[in-house]
Amino acid sequence: MELLKIKTSLNTSNSMEEEIIFWGSLSVVIALILLITGINGFKRDPFWSFWFLINATLIHVFLDGLVGAYGYFPKLYAMYNELDKRYSGKDPTVMVISNAEIFIMAPACLLVFYAISKQKPWRYPAEIFISTFQLFGTISFAGSEILSGFENVPYGDPFYFWLCFVFANMIWIFFPVLSIYLSVNKITKCISDYQLLKSNKSK
Repeated sequence: MELLKIKTSLNTSNSMEEEIIFWGSLSVVIALILLITGINGFKRDPFWSFWFLINATLIHVFLDGLVGAYGYFPKLYAMYNELDKRYSGKDPTVMVISNAEIFIMAPACLLVFYAISKQKPWRYPAEIFISTFQLFGTISFAGSEILSGFENVPYGDPFYFWLCFVFANMIWIFFPVLSIYLSVNKITKCISDYQLLKSNKSK
């Protein structure tokens, strides 16, 4: 019994240390990004600034990348494996998507966050690029599992299936589609305004 208490105490200590390292590292990364880019983006467009910053850091690099694909932070990695066995099995589709998140999606999200903060004119084309990548990644990730008959996820589980698999994937379909739609509208309006201005000048 005493050995069990010691083991439980050690596991709890390791778990707390892991969480401190995880959230501490994430906080430092976000602080450095804000230090470099400033917080103007949150004043100009708070929702999309938050969306792209959190995607770049927490989602694409820390969770899906370092935890899901590479097994850092064992407690979180165990939860990922509980959610989807493809992570522990190093499924090729999941590994390709996870690495694309680290090396393509995360940098692209940071560029969009920077563009919002600095009011860069290439913000909207960049948004279309990264949102299309996110949409394709989500469809590939969820679609391949749906076609396999949900053999790797705990089908029907209220937390892991309905919240973490179904609802979470719906988020990364809805918001990228919304981002693409709004960006296309902005670009279309800019082109229309330019054509109207050009037409008026030629008269």
